[in-house]
Formats: sequence, structure tokens, C-alpha cells
Amino acid sequence: MKVTWGDDSGSQSESYSVTFKGGKTLDGSKPGYLSKETVTLNRKISYEITLNHKSTTLKEGPDYDGTLYVDVLTSEGGSTLPNPRVVKVDPDRLLTSFSDSADFKNKKAYLLSADVTKVSFGGTNYHELKSDNGTTTYSAPQWVDGNADGVAATGISAAGGDKNYPVAYTRNTKPQVGAELQIKDLPSGQTVKVKARQPRACRYLKPPSRPAAEARSIWPLPRHKTT
Repeated sequence: MKVTWGDDSGSQSESYSVTFKGGKTLDGSKPGYLSKETVTLNRKISYEITLNHKSTTLKEGPDYDGTLYVDVLTSEGGSTLPNPRVVKVDPDRLLTSFSDSADFKNKKAYLLSADVTKVSFGGTNYHELKSDNGTTTYSAPQWVDGNADGVAATGISAAGGDKNYPVAYTRNTKPQVGAELQIKDLPSGQTVKVKARQPRACRYLKPPSRPAAEARSIWPLPRHKTT
């Protein structure tokens, strides 16, 4: 994670620290500057993020100008980093720049683990397959990450309950794909926006938004030969 925080406003007067509850605290920034630090966190832990006022250089008291940004890094030093599989949830709009406001004291943001746990294929002209010996039906969900490690092992009896089954469609069919997403410790009443993408240009239906830790959505994919 790249964390940017501090006060580089015109007054250059305030110092702040950042706390990742359950993780670490980044020390107070120097007044008049934005501190920047790259930190490594455990994706299996849910973090509550708060911004803490440390000091002011103003005799009349703090003016509460400040900035806080938390960005998930996808590359570093020219190298691509593994998919962190986390989401930022910022219901109070803490992760922003602010001026003359102490509201940040009552705000929280969250860094939560996010996993695709199951993927199902179906729809018109979908053909359900079976193993060569006919004992296993490759039914939905055809992709299951049973141990939440980000991959699904192959094999009929894969460890951890994983599934990675083949699927088949008639040529020039628009497959339908459903994904089950799990967001750990999502605060009650909060939603997470989900966006699907793939290399080819295509049109997606807007999935439903649900204030829950798990959601299932269906997207139609573009016309192309599927193997």
C-alpha cells in the first residue's frame, strides 16, 4: 500500500499520523509536507483506518487542513505485484484532502480482503460436460476457490474443495457468467462496486448492488468461439 498523509496547505501548520487498527501506525508528518510511505499489510486481516491530529504550529490553534490517501499498489520498481485481492471501503470520505474541518476525527475507512469464491457458467446453448468415465458432472459452480488462496486447483478431487471444471458452448453464443464475491468484515449497510473486464470489447449488464458480505451477479459476455 502507498500511504500519503499530512498538511501541505497554505498554512503548512498541521501534523498527522495514520493508524491501521490491527496493523501499524505511521508517525506524525512534518508540518507543511506530505509524508509518503509504502507499507506491507496482511491481506487476511481487516484494517480500520483513522487519521490522527498530532500537533500544530499555529498559536491560535489548529486549522485542521490535511490530506490522506491510501492506494493499493499493482506494480513496484517496474515489476508487477501479485493481485492483493483487497478493497477500500470509505463510507465517511476520509481518504481525501480537507480544509478547516475537524470532521476527520469521527471518520473511518476500511481495507478489507476480497475474494472471488465461486464462478458459474450457464445460459442458452451451454452444454454441461462430464468426466471421461461419466462419474463426475461438471455442474455449476465450475470454478471454486475452496481454500481462499486466489486459485482453483485442477482435478476432480482437488484439495480444499477447489474446482476448475471445463465448460462448453455452441459457437457464436453469449455465455452467462455468475460470480460469488466475498468481502470480509464489510460494515453493515455498505456496498462495494463491482466491475468486470476482459481483453475483448464487450457489453456487460449492470450487476445488482447488495449491502452484504457476499453477492452474486450475472454478466453476459461477448459473442466469440468458446473452447
